Amino acid sequence: ALGGEDGSVAILDLRTGKRRTLAGRHEDRVRALAFSADGRTLATTAGDGRVLVWDLRSGSVRETLTGHTGFINNLRFSEDSHTLYTAGLDGRIVVWDIAGDRRLARPFQAGGEISGYPPPLAISPSGRTVAVGLPDGGVRLHDARTLRRLRDLPGIRSRFPVVEFSPGGRSIAV
Repeated sequence: ALGGEDGSVAILDLRTGKRRTLAGRHEDRVRALAFSADGRTLATTAGDGRVLVWDLRSGSVRETLTGHTGFINNLRFSEDSHTLYTAGLDGRIVVWDIAGDRRLARPFQAGGEISGYPPPLAISPSGRTVAVGLPDGGVRLHDARTLRRLRDLPGIRSRFPVVEFSPGGRSIAV
């Protein structure tokens, strides 16, 4: 997926080299994008503070999500492609039901804003745990279903923190 300065979004077929521009666009340059695990959905965000959810078969916007009060720079899908997590400069993470079977948009404060950057965010391979970077460099784990805080882990101090689970979900890189 390619995000344009003009807010457009295109899909590039790596086998053929053909580019397909999707119908619709953001009002500002695209800042982040993420594919769902099943490859049917793309989520994008831009400086306009909205998340566009694209149906890749039809090539059009399926849904527009609003709920953050600032830029959104981090998007992550759950492994089952039913849930989207967004992290914004407002220091909040919002959990979105993309499948439509639970219709939720639950914001939660993950641990505070980190020097004007959205909270680092990772979803475990099982989809059961959300890891969020903290201002002190640590990592806070939440139950993905209830958003209940599970525990805090030590980390490293970094100006641009990043958090990611290992493929097996037994380790977290910071």
